[in-house]
Amino acid sequence: MKPWEYRNIPFAERVRMHIRKDSNTGCHIFEGRRDGHGYGQIKDKGTPVLVHRWIWQQANGKTSKQVLHKCDNPSCVNIDHLFVGTHADNMADKVAKGRSKGVPRGYAHKRPMAKLTNEKVVEIKKLLARGYRQCDIAKDFGVSRNIICDIAIGNTWRHVGS
Repeated sequence: MKPWEYRNIPFAERVRMHIRKDSNTGCHIFEGRRDGHGYGQIKDKGTPVLVHRWIWQQANGKTSKQVLHKCDNPSCVNIDHLFVGTHADNMADKVAKGRSKGVPRGYAHKRPMAKLTNEKVVEIKKLLARGYRQCDIAKDFGVSRNIICDIAIGNTWRHVGS
């Protein structure tokens, strides 16, 4: 099919052309272009459209909430696998299903390449208590000022005493 012929096909039909049903999972996989997170994406009059969201809106009307996946497959557009929720609902669902990569607030980073250790954080907290500037401490430890700020206000490394 030539590109100019593709553009003349109605949007709904172009979406359907890219969907494959997976008999094992029940997912309807969008096999066209995907965004950086794996969600199906197709252009409508030059504007990128998230296919799972468009499918939901066709069946249920517009929503200001997020369209979430029961199946955790971002390329799935099966209406039976979709539901709406807030951002908080989405994050809770992500944590409940073990898909959260982030470190919970108040805990040390358990990453092998982390620059800070418990001992260094104790030292940083002592310097903060003495009134040293966060930007100076950040420079000395080779980290960003945001990391020092998070330590100072207790967003991270809360379990490490000073």
